[in-house]
Amino acid sequence: MRGVSISPKVRRHRLLIRVALLAVYVGLATLAFVTGKGHTVLIDNKDTEQAEGIDGVLVAVNGGEQLELYRGDRDKATVQGRSMRVRLEVFADGTIVEKRLRLPLGQDMLLLSLPSLLAGSEPALVPFVPAAASAPVEEEAFSSEDLSEEELPPLEPPAP
Repeated sequence: MRGVSISPKVRRHRLLIRVALLAVYVGLATLAFVTGKGHTVLIDNKDTEQAEGIDGVLVAVNGGEQLELYRGDRDKATVQGRSMRVRLEVFADGTIVEKRLRLPLGQDMLLLSLPSLLAGSEPALVPFVPAAASAPVEEEAFSSEDLSEEELPPLEPPAP
């Protein structure tokens, strides 16, 4: 038996459907990667070169739990997607600031400086690179030959 021949029109139609399905799959995979990408954002309220730390502030990231931070504090928030909304409420004067920030795709951990964000100085959001762990200090090994051979004075009996 011979196989049934398929007309060129049907072959083209099948090829177009397969290419369209492939494009849809690639688009869905890209969308899932971009919107599902998680970032850890360290929220920092320490003094910077541009501004001093805030004495007391409530911070909410993406409408989530409010974090209460004082000067010198640092906390973290986990964010999904390519952007985040930050809401600051300063205790001292009741100022409320809301900002929307775009997150870089290639960074997993970012540092958000609240004093820089409040002052409007750039950059308020920078990639966080932890300080390299210092190499452990090696203890010097010694042998019994290294000990001095000076004689110790004789022990005297305790006085009654």
